[in-house]
Amino acid sequence: MIVSIRNFVLVLLAAMVAACNPMEQLDNADAEVAEFHQQMDNRQFDAIWEAGSKEFKASGPKADAVAFLGQIRDRMGELKSTSREGFNLNTDNGVTMVKVTHKSEFANGPATETFDFVRVNEELQLFNYNINWGTDQDAAELAE
Repeated sequence: MIVSIRNFVLVLLAAMVAACNPMEQLDNADAEVAEFHQQMDNRQFDAIWEAGSKEFKASGPKADAVAFLGQIRDRMGELKSTSREGFNLNTDNGVTMVKVTHKSEFANGPATETFDFVRVNEELQLFNYNINWGTDQDAAELAE
């Protein structure tokens, strides 16, 4: 009995470690950021909304979020380049959150973007998006 409990615990721990693989989470987050930027450049704001987490969607009406994303695209223009500046992974009570910070260059200037993702089943979903261009007073945020 003790051996089977120990084996179960070992298998459970191995599964948890595999699910929280930081490099896999980073690769997944990078792919999500690339898709987000492609959708922004193509003005696919509805697609961003639809792919977002339930918390992202609960932050306000869809029309407001779509309009907000459109305003960001109008102000910043097309993405020219981006590079990851930071990464944070946190798992609490079985909920995995991934935060990625990018320094991005848009047609109309530089910005710092922060993407918060929540892991739902096997995929990352946008939980929060924040963009800061110019000075701190120019920040725009789509909150939780």
